[in-house]
Amino acid sequence: MTPLAPLYLLGALAVVGPILFHLWRRTPRGRREFSTLMFLTQSPPRVTSRSRIEHWLLLLLRGAVICLLALAFARPLWRAPITEPEQASDEELIAVLVDTSASLRRDGAWPDLMRQVNEHVSKLPAKATVGLFRFDDRWSALADFSELKSLEPAARGEVVRARLNELKPNWGGTNLGEALVRTASALQEAQTDRALPAKLRILLASDLPAGANLDALRGFEWPGDLRVEPLVARATSPSNAGLQLIER
Repeated sequence: MTPLAPLYLLGALAVVGPILFHLWRRTPRGRREFSTLMFLTQSPPRVTSRSRIEHWLLLLLRGAVICLLALAFARPLWRAPITEPEQASDEELIAVLVDTSASLRRDGAWPDLMRQVNEHVSKLPAKATVGLFRFDDRWSALADFSELKSLEPAARGEVVRARLNELKPNWGGTNLGEALVRTASALQEAQTDRALPAKLRILLASDLPAGANLDALRGFEWPGDLRVEPLVARATSPSNAGLQLIER
């Protein structure tokens, strides 16, 4: 409460005013002489007092108005303990998103990509929970966070590395927008199951082709605490053109 609040609350005592004035002894005021009264014996005027209160509802309403005015000016405020916002823990939720589209079939692109991914995964902190996802024109989870949650930290890394080495590029397109949106949603869903928020990160392993589909990102509000770290594969030949013999 403010220091002046008790003084303002004293204003609530004014509610006694209407009651006192209602019961106050009233003396007749004013005097007028009549000629016909000159032959009568003078007597003192009667003093009347109200012995009961009339119009209780009106009196209560007036008292309530006075009390509300006193409270409005006093503005009683009680200090409440302020809970500090939850701070992010040292743990990380990292989604490894691997591009397996046809552009990675170029000479040298896939080996270079796998070398970078394995190198980064091996350097991730021990407290990090790593999920594995792949995409071409479709997105799929190879080791999602709900599955890894039930495993020991050492076993999680083995599962991710084993499934990572099983990946191969195919002939699909590159729907990068949908892959990023669905991976971000998977990270946010895993975040809601935690007592303390973790740091979020996506390791995007791709050659980032110029014709990648990014339409899904246009209507998606990207989380402010989620960053994307690209691992860009480099092919021996920068061109997408290739030659393949087809049997008749």
